[in-house]
Amino acid sequence: MSYNQAWSSMGKLKRLQIKETLSYIHPSDSETKLVNCLKMHSNISDEHMDKVYEICKWLKKHGKDFLTEARFKTGGRADIIVLEDCVAIEVLVTETVDSFLKNKSKYPIKTIAVPYNTEWRGI
Repeated sequence: MSYNQAWSSMGKLKRLQIKETLSYIHPSDSETKLVNCLKMHSNISDEHMDKVYEICKWLKKHGKDFLTEARFKTGGRADIIVLEDCVAIEVLVTETVDSFLKNKSKYPIKTIAVPYNTEWRGI
């Protein structure tokens, strides 16, 4: 089933929540073909990539739609954005807490940090 088919069958509240989240995302990063797909840059560490995959796998298993490496209209790029929850997830490997807090201030939605070496327990 394509995302467009799934879109028409999902509840109105979920569609409104996703639409609100997408309003914060740069248009080229909010295309429906990118939903629930992993985008990885070649310069990220294996630990970072593994944690992003683990989280996305959990999100998919729990029926959550997500974008990865999506840019906000206001600046900044989130590792993962959970569309119906309007939440950005940042995986921390080498990033300091100060650096995370600085980047978090650019994001227009709630943002949580997940250290790569901790267990993912979900949203």
